[in-house]
Amino acid sequence: MNTLLHALLVLFLCLAESLALFAQKADKSFAKGLALLNSGEYAGALDHFQKAEKDGYAGKALLSYTIGKTYLFADDRKNAVSYFLQALELGTDSATEACFGISTAYFRMHSYSEAVEYCLKTLAAQPGYAPAYWRLNVIYSIMGDADKAKEIIRSCA
Repeated sequence: MNTLLHALLVLFLCLAESLALFAQKADKSFAKGLALLNSGEYAGALDHFQKAEKDGYAGKALLSYTIGKTYLFADDRKNAVSYFLQALELGTDSATEACFGISTAYFRMHSYSEAVEYCLKTLAAQPGYAPAYWRLNVIYSIMGDADKAKEIIRSCA
């Protein structure tokens, strides 16, 4: 019995050490991805973020948000929306930014009703978020709804 207990303890310690190594690898991949993102190297950043995802990066909501942001900068709007939505489902601390990122992607796709929906969700997450008001004003102007565009401006004042 003592030998079995010892063997299980050794196995547990090996497993814990392996998990720690994976976590360190994921953290390094995420950090490298952030550096590449900040230097505008989006393809390289995405590669590192996907490695971090594969290696089990602990901050899944943050990772999803960051991948969404990277896809948005790379002008891959559909993937951006997908990852921003995933970040929201995972409970990101960046709900305002994720909603506004979705709004941005839809705006760039000329899907104005969806862009409006996520501007309103942005404002629900953070009332008074000026970029969302600005975007709503622009969308309503593009859609030819001058009254709503003026209403948005009045609601900001």
